[in-house]
Amino acid sequence: MELQHIGWNAITIGLFGTTIFTFIEYWGLVQQNRAIWLAKSGKSISVLWFCYSMAMFISMIIYGIEIKSIAFLINSILGIVHIPIIIGLWKYKGFSKMEKNFSILLIGCMGAMYILPHKDWFFLGLSFANIIVGIFQPWEIWKNKDAGVVEIKMLTVYTLSSSFWVIYAFAINDWVLKIVCPTFLLFLFTTIFLWFKYNKK
Repeated sequence: MELQHIGWNAITIGLFGTTIFTFIEYWGLVQQNRAIWLAKSGKSISVLWFCYSMAMFISMIIYGIEIKSIAFLINSILGIVHIPIIIGLWKYKGFSKMEKNFSILLIGCMGAMYILPHKDWFFLGLSFANIIVGIFQPWEIWKNKDAGVVEIKMLTVYTLSSSFWVIYAFAINDWVLKIVCPTFLLFLFTTIFLWFKYNKK
């Protein structure tokens, strides 16, 4: 899709912007992983959100192929970077029974999305669920009244990247992304606000 519209336009700018921010997000996730393993702690980090984030990046492979989007396929590689983070959370925070069952459910959802049609509706549903699950991250900070080992660098990079995704969504006129991206950006602003409010470092 992007190659068909290559030129000085919002689609091409969105492609380059999201590609650049994919690598910056990679750096942010590495910083989050480093914080967990150095502190030997998963305090104030939402296990549900990170597990779901990895599933969302996997779903981006499926949806990216469906809409023929290079940007989606490039961004989906961030799913791999979540693996050491989730291992660290398993080791230092542990998974509750609900979180274990939730992870199994996510695997089933990915399989269903791959096999069944109407992948745009699947992606919309998963994206909205991601926002709901994402609420657990600011909730963790608020509940503990402590930012814990949540990495502000990762949150900042996610916010900047999501801003580009908002531009990209409206440029390609994808109705799913036009709903999801601005909502996710609002969630990130809330998380950053709480991080600064309860950061005790």
